[in-house]
Amino acid sequence: MRHLLSILSLLVAAVLAAAALAGHQVNALAHSEEPIREIAGDIPAEPDFGEAAADMVTEGLDEQLPVSLPGPIDSAIHSTVLSMLDSAQMQGPWDEVLQQTRRDYAAQLEQLFADGGTGTADDITVEVDLSPVVEEMTSSLREDLSSGLSWLPGVEESSFDGLAPEVVVDLDAGIDDDADPYIWAAVVQLSGYWPVFAVVSALLLGLGVLIGGGRSRWIGLALAGLVFSGICLWMALVPAAPEFDRPPELSEAAGAILTHVEAGVRQWAQPTWWVGLGAGAVLVIGGLLGAALSSNGHWNRRRRQASQVPTDPEHAHLSRV
Repeated sequence: MRHLLSILSLLVAAVLAAAALAGHQVNALAHSEEPIREIAGDIPAEPDFGEAAADMVTEGLDEQLPVSLPGPIDSAIHSTVLSMLDSAQMQGPWDEVLQQTRRDYAAQLEQLFADGGTGTADDITVEVDLSPVVEEMTSSLREDLSSGLSWLPGVEESSFDGLAPEVVVDLDAGIDDDADPYIWAAVVQLSGYWPVFAVVSALLLGLGVLIGGGRSRWIGLALAGLVFSGICLWMALVPAAPEFDRPPELSEAAGAILTHVEAGVRQWAQPTWWVGLGAGAVLVIGGLLGAALSSNGHWNRRRRQASQVPTDPEHAHLSRV
């Protein structure tokens, strides 16, 4: 019974250790600024996103301008927007976009967990509001347009005050139709308890090692390492390597964001799980070696004891005297 309890404690410790590791990543992604900055901070420098975002901003400006712009001016605005997206001055506004998107998404998941969901992908919306970026762009565009177009009839310098089109990139189409966002909401809620998982895992690991005896202790460690390695491998290949849908209705800007996020999540999340996989493999090898050595030691003791048992009754009598 003691050996079985030791093995079960070690197996549960392995599962909780993986849960703590996953919870730490999910909690950081939902509530910390640095992960999303590392994953998506350089999206404006991506050519596909830059072209698509510049088109959206230019179209929005055309709709808000008091006059219809000639083609050359329209192209010049597009080029200006494109060059500004990949400039150092956009780093601050883009980071504001990322952090606001993260906060909005986390708030939706929290509300969804509290209210319950319908089990469909419509339970949540994922939108990237580019307003801070657009406002930063139009601050210089307004000056250029005012000085360059104020000679047109009916156009005054004040005509461009507050010019900032609303540009929102909708990512909803990239969510699998069969997805249940309530599961995501539950995972995010549970991720806050990752320190508890880590502490309980350490306690169970110590308990399993202490109460286990001889060969069973090493077998338990090997099995725990195998379970932990399996979970790490699955986490690295599935959750840490997301693949979003690309339906026809997905905008070019949304597609560029999702492509970059896929690569960014892999670069940010997978190394942790590869390290965990290696640690689990070391534990498996160590457990097997320990079990083999423990078994050899056991048999060696048995042989020594057997060799010390006297077979001659007379000799046995004398030895007792």
